Amino acid sequence: MRELILAFLLPACAATAEKKDPQVIFQHGVQSYAAERYGEAIELLERAAEARPNRSEYRLWLGRAYGRRADEMGAWRFWTAISLAKKMRLSLEQAVELDAANEDALWDLFGFYLEAPGFVGGGEAKAEALIKRLAAVKEASGERAWAQIEKSRHRLDLAEQRLRRAVELEPGVAGHLSALAALLAEQGKIDESERLFERADELRRNWPDLWLLRARTLIRSGRGKQEARELLERYLKVELKPDSEPKSVARKLLEEL
Repeated sequence: MRELILAFLLPACAATAEKKDPQVIFQHGVQSYAAERYGEAIELLERAAEARPNRSEYRLWLGRAYGRRADEMGAWRFWTAISLAKKMRLSLEQAVELDAANEDALWDLFGFYLEAPGFVGGGEAKAEALIKRLAAVKEASGERAWAQIEKSRHRLDLAEQRLRRAVELEPGVAGHLSALAALLAEQGKIDESERLFERADELRRNWPDLWLLRARTLIRSGRGKQEARELLERYLKVELKPDSEPKSVARKLLEEL
């Protein structure tokens, strides 16, 4: 009889323990984020981060969820969006404090500082101050960060120099090549841009992030709308990594075509 009772109780106990395991909660939170259920993701990731406050990865994904939810709020819930943006910044800052080598967290915080207005804690000076930390992890990352700063200052020639240096440092990284290709297209250097996009595709086959960037580049340059449409439709059909741009971005781009 004892064995029979245990046979019923043990699976239930295991399931209860799993529900309380911060790592399992975190994984569910990331899955909710990937499914664009950002409110649900925040609830789960907050629980995971509260249970394990020293995990940089948990803070990173919580910051991302706050950011996506803030984007959803938009102008129609302005003050809620501002509150979420501030929470995003704090969470990303905590992720960096917990692990100075967390390159993803450094990049996300850099992007926040560069793009967010000052009243939620953004600022170009803050972004520039992070570049040394990015470069300490990877020199090429520092160059790409400088490229973004120069682009924000509308100094595309200097941004191009920085991206070319990143490619020199890590010639086999598709992300560097595609970033340079997109910038060259913006400057009207179409032939070289096309060659670099092709090289990036050869280095990293079936990379959805490249399809989305390529589609954006085609749309912004006002050419290849049919190719852009095909790339976006392809993006919508595949299973994405959680840190890829959400499919709603591709849908919005398709609406613009």
